[in-house]
Amino acid sequence: MLSKSLVLNILDVDTAAVTVSLAAGSSLSIDEGGSLTLEVSLATKPIALVAGSVGSPVAVAISTFSGHCVKGSGAPFGTHSFDDTCNVDADCTNNPDDGRGWYCRTSTVVYASTTELQFDQNDWDTPKSVTITAFADEILDTGVHSVDVTFTTLASLDTNYAAATVVDGVQTVAITDKTADALVNGPVTAPQSIDVAEGGSAQQVTFSLRAEPINDVTVDLTLASGQVVADVDFMTFTRSNWLTGVTVSFTADDDLIDEAKPHADTVTLSVSQAADTDPFFQASQTVPCVVADNDWAGIEVRSRAVRACRSVDPAVSEA
Repeated sequence: MLSKSLVLNILDVDTAAVTVSLAAGSSLSIDEGGSLTLEVSLATKPIALVAGSVGSPVAVAISTFSGHCVKGSGAPFGTHSFDDTCNVDADCTNNPDDGRGWYCRTSTVVYASTTELQFDQNDWDTPKSVTITAFADEILDTGVHSVDVTFTTLASLDTNYAAATVVDGVQTVAITDKTADALVNGPVTAPQSIDVAEGGSAQQVTFSLRAEPINDVTVDLTLASGQVVADVDFMTFTRSNWLTGVTVSFTADDDLIDEAKPHADTVTLSVSQAADTDPFFQASQTVPCVVADNDWAGIEVRSRAVRACRSVDPAVSEA
């Protein structure tokens, strides 16, 4: 019996890779506070280094950035823009020409539901979901800013996956800043009205900003008619007090005029200095003032004692 052995050369067309895709119904454009879902799987089965094992586990790391590069003061310029993402100050290089260094204004822009995924021979082709959520912060960013979600492979005993390609491993998420949308009512948090009374005590009002500024913001206070008086002409907000606010004392002008009960004034809050790239701090807004009057028109009648005297002439005799 004649036998012959054949050597077959098999060309393997499979390539180890990690695939990242957008889940059905999700979008890479979300609002602050919104979320999206990404699905991750392997392109090939991990090699079983030990017979009967589930193969060498393949780990996929997920990382997100947590801040923006901004200038220490003044408008950002040079090698960075406001939308450059960072984790620490070292991620933002300094511009030696202006003497004002870049720093990383940290805020959790987005966060992932997990920071690592594990795959083996049993589940390598089953997509695993990762939820990415945009943090609803109090920092005023540009209307729409972006952040990268990066997927990378970690060390694996399967050499094919030790440095495998990650298909679409960087997902750029566009985030609409809801803080910016809220500024349609003005950049300053203020009461619905300021109520004072002529001859009454002062009304203490605390103003704050709706979002954290990059640099100091100065807000002028202007009273329309002088019926109400403020103890300051302007307020200065910084990165330290923007949320706790500035307290202003308002009193009514205690005049002697009979006016409408109540009558009104208006305080205008206008930004006079905002040396940064936050365009939303350029707006102005008004707050109505309600004044209780304590004067009444009329004729004042006062009683007065009158004493009658009779003069007697001695030359005249009584009849």
